[in-house]
Amino acid sequence: LDTGLYFERDTTWFGTGYLQTLEPRLYYLYVPFRDQNDLPIFDTSNTDLNFAQLFQENIFAGGDRIANANQLSYAVTSRLVRPSDGQELLRAVAGQRYYFTDQKVFVPGQPSRSESLTPVILGLSGRVAPDWTVDLGVQYRLAEGASLERLVTGVRYSPAPASVASVSYRYT
Repeated sequence: LDTGLYFERDTTWFGTGYLQTLEPRLYYLYVPFRDQNDLPIFDTSNTDLNFAQLFQENIFAGGDRIANANQLSYAVTSRLVRPSDGQELLRAVAGQRYYFTDQKVFVPGQPSRSESLTPVILGLSGRVAPDWTVDLGVQYRLAEGASLERLVTGVRYSPAPASVASVSYRYT
């Protein structure tokens, strides 16, 4: 079950008119447990948790395992859009997933989930100049021993269609 709302309003920043959105989203997923221990594993692995993964049907990449699930993902996105051409100038996202049941399907040798709440995923992306975009993504664990789990930041330069240069840094 995937549901969301889309709110928009006209706003002014530094004397320029923009369209601002607020987009809350809820995603409930239920996949019953099926014993898959007798099936071979060829190329399946755990996926990396990120904002897009909050809304995926399987926590595994590859077709050898389908994870059991009883979970709720919740998130909110806000954008600042230039109405004259639809250019997105700024995007902020925040989201998290809650698991109602334990993980029962595993990939041997890979870590399995032990907590019922994922880290909070925060992101900020913005066009700082016509050809330059800056991105920042953070995963922060709020549970016991609160800590920064991941940080990804990057700069992208795109002077013309189909040409791009980017540099990024990832901390885990």
